[in-house]
Amino acid sequence: MSRYVSPKVLFPVEGSCPHLILPIQSRVNFKLACFVFSSLSGHAPSYLSDDIHLVSEGPRRHLRSSTDRSCVVPRTYNTFGDRSFAVAGPRVWNSLPGHLRDEDITYSSFRRELKTYWFSCNRGTM
Repeated sequence: MSRYVSPKVLFPVEGSCPHLILPIQSRVNFKLACFVFSSLSGHAPSYLSDDIHLVSEGPRRHLRSSTDRSCVVPRTYNTFGDRSFAVAGPRVWNSLPGHLRDEDITYSSFRRELKTYWFSCNRGTM
């Protein structure tokens, strides 16, 4: 006699646990922020790290934003360019609070605190 074993659910269904699921745009921003963190800490591939630059790395002039680990956001002229990693990543990174952009934070604690931050931002929209 054979027994049927149902497959395990790896991802919750949208309607099952609405308090545990971030909206899609927040999930995309979460992944972008994780990629930017990895590229700034030197753990990302070079094709990602080459696109992310801190304001403090620029040889231009001394700015107040050079002390808070802000990224340079390149100028684009269309929405296709706005969606590239070189533009969208720094925009998401610059929108994060200062304690998340600290360079002394580990990757695991960054992810944990970032997830907490996104859940607190989206509490009223779920």
